Amino acid sequence: MTEAEVRAYAENPDTFFGVVRPTGEVRGPLELYNFTFASYGKASKDDLLCFMAGRSDIECLRLLSQGELAEIYCESLVCAALERTVTKTGTSDA
Repeated sequence: MTEAEVRAYAENPDTFFGVVRPTGEVRGPLELYNFTFASYGKASKDDLLCFMAGRSDIECLRLLSQGELAEIYCESLVCAALERTVTKTGTSDA
């Protein structure tokens, strides 16, 4: 393993080998992303487009694959959660 891989494993051992083991709590943005992707990663392209229907870039999104849409949707969920955390506390715990 490279030095970067060792650091990645130390920071997120539950996700390193491609297996997410739920712990009951989310300890950071990567875990939140993995949690949301486990739920929405297999959603249909049509469902993902419905979830994102209010976005200003919806026409561009329609051109993407299901996998790309799932990644974008999950990233947007994580960003929204982080924004709420910063708004509530004034700082980010991420």
